[in-house]
Amino acid sequence: MRQTNHSRYLHEVDIRPGVGLVVLGRVDRRAEDYKLPPDVMRKILEAKRRAEEIL
Repeated sequence: MRQTNHSRYLHEVDIRPGVGLVVLGRVDRRAEDYKLPPDVMRKILEAKRRAEEIL
């Protein structure tokens, strides 16, 4: 989906007989959050926490 306005968050879906694919809602994490190595994710979260403490 290059150069299109789309959500980068994961969405929970359900497949229902006679209905089809039903989007249940957005998950709080993005697909990138699952692809990053754990140590990188930890550093990002620590930096975010420190930035919030400063504010």
